[in-house]
Amino acid sequence: MPRKLPARVGNYDVSELLGRGGMGEVYLARQPELARDVVLKVLRRDHDEDPARADRFCREAQTAAMIQHQNVVAVHDFFSWRREYYIVQEYVQGEDLGTVIRREGNLPWRIAALIALGMMRGLEEIHAREVVHRDLKPPNVLIGQGGEVKIADFGIAFDLTGPALTRTGHAIGSPPYMSPEQMQGDTVDYRTDLFNLGVIIYEMVAGDVPFAAHDPVGGIGLLHRVKTGSYKPLGEAAPRTPRWLRKMVESCLQPKARKRPADVVSLRRDLERRLKSPSPADARDIIANHLFDPVLLASEKNETIVIGEAEMETLARAGSKNPVRWWRHALDVAALAAVLVAGWWLFDAEIASAGNEIGAEVGRQGGEIGRLLGSRSLLRFTGQLLFGL
Repeated sequence: MPRKLPARVGNYDVSELLGRGGMGEVYLARQPELARDVVLKVLRRDHDEDPARADRFCREAQTAAMIQHQNVVAVHDFFSWRREYYIVQEYVQGEDLGTVIRREGNLPWRIAALIALGMMRGLEEIHAREVVHRDLKPPNVLIGQGGEVKIADFGIAFDLTGPALTRTGHAIGSPPYMSPEQMQGDTVDYRTDLFNLGVIIYEMVAGDVPFAAHDPVGGIGLLHRVKTGSYKPLGEAAPRTPRWLRKMVESCLQPKARKRPADVVSLRRDLERRLKSPSPADARDIIANHLFDPVLLASEKNETIVIGEAEMETLARAGSKNPVRWWRHALDVAALAAVLVAGWWLFDAEIASAGNEIGAEVGRQGGEIGRLLGSRSLLRFTGQLLFGL
């Protein structure tokens, strides 16, 4: 059973238990001096007296703290309180990718590619610090409600410049995401993380991992299947996946590390080119729109559009004279704006050019409503209403 922490630990007010892992427990807390929510990760009580585990916990904090990047969960502090060790981390309000996949089943390949792009950007900084994560899996990838993608949990990360905490010949990682070299206890490098990344992309698109822990058909062991690259091709598991993305996943899942991409930089550049170089802000908006933005809430009697108070006041003033006519006009303009939004990214360039003409029409008709439809909340509403994004 997880311990019950006191209401205050050090400088932090403890709120609730968020989860429990192999190394410790995770709590939501508040840092009143900075008026922000944080995550407290406390080393499991049965590990406190184990010097090796305590050392690993300290190394986790130090490794994560030196990586400052928008796609990596930030570590704010590390301290000891009443003979227990704590890591203070950034709080990401949202879900982990594992929860997202369980809920969605699988993701549209474009959404999966954008999430993968965020992971690649984070990995690029991790590798630049000469660190191998070694435990990339959906539960260790956090998706914020604003669409941000953040890599978490450096509990078994390997600092290539420091002393090894795992002896050669000992497997460490999370099946079925582990690379062949991890499973066999061989030396790992950056390409190990690329194998893990390939498994995650496959799972996002297909809804299942390429190497299941148990093979109910052939009875072939997991290690043998990973070593020989025996898995259902992504083109069969998810036929709508474009050929270039299938090839990217296949390159990451090569059993021999030397046949995988040399580094994550080349992968990131290729993916950006394929996706027409979306900015981090654009990528976040598209991910959030698809996963977390149910702006149309249905009730038994009517439907309510959920928008900010300021927008609501302006809309109320604009529609006070004839609300029925105003809402019809607003929905007409919303439909036009939704087509423009769809053409912006989800369709090809020729449709986007046609959207420019529609945008001009929106500008002529919209007035005050057109200005509001430029807001993020209503653009998301129109996209969900008309395209199911």
